[in-house]
Amino acid sequence: MLYYIYVLSGPLKGIITPLLPNQYSLILHSKEHIENKIENEKLTLYIPCNKKEHEKIITIMLDEHNTKNNKYKIEDGLISKEISKELPLELDKPIYINNFPIFLISHKDDLSITSFDLNSKKMDN
Repeated sequence: MLYYIYVLSGPLKGIITPLLPNQYSLILHSKEHIENKIENEKLTLYIPCNKKEHEKIITIMLDEHNTKNNKYKIEDGLISKEISKELPLELDKPIYINNFPIFLISHKDDLSITSFDLNSKKMDN
């Protein structure tokens, strides 16, 4: 079973990348060059973002057998109240950070991101 991550903002908006069920560190960064790359036991994806306030380190947990076990957690960012809060990761629903759509996870590799109302729809994290 494959998952797909859809990048919904930043310079890579519209990019779709396949993911195996696993645990990932998603690094949102606003710099051209990252001096201190993170080394950990998780697979790491670096995704550029347009604003410093969108910089985050997010852990994504994708379950092989039960999608209800999929979760994400913000490990680091500028807003302290959102750090370490583990949230369910619903498939085919955009993940918003600071009311801004960042990414979407799906089993489908052919979703059209233009079909989502990404500007007016906001979710609480």
